[in-house]
Amino acid sequence: MTASSSAMSTYSEAQFVACNIYISSASSTNSTLQNLLKAAQDHCRSIREKGSASTEFNDGGIGNENQGGRCWHKEKSTVAVIHAFADVPYKRSSFHLAGHSDCVADVALNLILNSFDQIDVDSEAQGANAHPSVGLVDHVSVMPMVTYPVEESNSVMLGDICEKGLHPSQLAAADAARAIGSSINERGLVNVHYYGLACPNRKSLAKVRKEKTAFFNSDSTSPNSDASKKGDCTIGAPFHFVENYNIRMSTNVGLAQAKTLTQFVRGRNIASRGYGIEGVEALTLPYQMCSASGEENLVYEVACNLTNPRKGSVNDIEEAVDKWIGQQTPPSAIDDVTRYFVHKKYRVGTTEKQCIDTLMNGCSNNDTLNSQYWSDHDDGVLDRFQQYLTGQQA
Repeated sequence: MTASSSAMSTYSEAQFVACNIYISSASSTNSTLQNLLKAAQDHCRSIREKGSASTEFNDGGIGNENQGGRCWHKEKSTVAVIHAFADVPYKRSSFHLAGHSDCVADVALNLILNSFDQIDVDSEAQGANAHPSVGLVDHVSVMPMVTYPVEESNSVMLGDICEKGLHPSQLAAADAARAIGSSINERGLVNVHYYGLACPNRKSLAKVRKEKTAFFNSDSTSPNSDASKKGDCTIGAPFHFVENYNIRMSTNVGLAQAKTLTQFVRGRNIASRGYGIEGVEALTLPYQMCSASGEENLVYEVACNLTNPRKGSVNDIEEAVDKWIGQQTPPSAIDDVTRYFVHKKYRVGTTEKQCIDTLMNGCSNNDTLNSQYWSDHDDGVLDRFQQYLTGQQA
C-alpha cells in the first residue's frame, strides 16, 4: 500500500510539491542516516525510471515542449531528494524532497517508516542544548510549489480552485500530508498532529505545537510520549513554501541580547512594536559551537521560519540584522562590528526555485543525460550530507 493509494485525489497527484522531513538524530559515528538517504535516493530513482506504483498520468502533465526546450515525461513520475542536512550539535537531520505529490508522499512515507525501524528515540537529543523536539520524526512539512503553471483544461482542478480559493499545488500538498499522516497512524508508532491546510481548522504549526505538544517547553518532551513508541509528529501543509534561515551569534552575545534580535525579526511584532518582518517566526536556541582549537562554547542562534518568502525574504532578515547590529554598543576599537556580534548566517533546507531548477534539469528529452544528471546530483547530496555529519561542512 502506498501513501497515495487511499487518500490522495486523482487530480492533485499531478501537481508538484516539496516535503521536508525532520528527524531528531544526527551522529557522525552512525551510518544509519546515510543509509536512510541512500534508500530514499534509490526509491526516487526507481520511481523516475519505472513510474509510480500508485498512479498513471494519462493527461494533466505540468510542463510542455515550449518550456525551455524541456517537457515533463507524462508517462513517468518525477521525484528527488533535493538536499539533506545534518546538525550534530542539535542532534537533528532533515531530508528535503520535491516532485509529483503522490511520488513525494510515497518516498517520504518510506523514509519515515525506515527511520522508525532503524533509529531509537535518543534521550540525549532531548537535552537542554538540543533543538526542541517532540519525537523521532519531529516534523513533516509538505509545501506547495505554485510557480508551476496550472493545466487550464483540467476543469476538475479549476473547479476546486474556485470552490476553495486554493492553488492546485496547495490542494496537492494538503492531500499528501494527510496521506502520510494516515499511513503513519495505521502503525500506531507516533501521535500525529495535523496543521495548516492538512488540518480541518487550519491551525498554524506554532499553535498546534503549543496546544498539542511540549515543543516550546524547556524539557522538549511530549506530554503524550508514553502513548507511542516514537513520540509525537506534526504533519501539515503550509499555505506557502517555507524557507528556514538561522543567525548564529558570536560568543560575545548572551541570551538576553540574542533574544532582542529574535524579537526584532519576528513578524508578529509588526503591529504591536513597530518592527519585525512579515511572515517570519523566530526562536532563540542554545548552540554548542566548537572552535578551531576544539574548545566547545555555548552560543545562541536565532532560528527563523519564513512562512511567506515573497513578502518576508532572507534579504529582509539580513537587512534587519544589519540594522539591529547598528543599534548595539560594541567595545571601542572593534574593526569588524558585524563579526563581533554575528558568527554566521546560513540557510537550512531549500528554496522553491532550487527545487524547480533541480527537477527541470533532470527532465530533458535525453534519457541518458537525465540518468547521468541524477547520478551526479545524488552523489553530491550524499557527499554533502556526510560532510555535515562529520563536521567537514558547517
